[in-house]
Amino acid sequence: MQPVSIGHVILKLLDEEISIQQGQLVYLDAGVKHALSGVQKSVVLLTIVL
Repeated sequence: MQPVSIGHVILKLLDEEISIQQGQLVYLDAGVKHALSGVQKSVVLLTIVL
């Protein structure tokens, strides 16, 4: 597998869509309904803080 150097996903919320590219960080409050759609091959790190 080749390393991914470019990533692009769309974060879909109830009332908006946010374009997320390599190196960006997004914070969501607990309980926010969301979905991710890949625009380009991407690797996404998800961190859940309890």
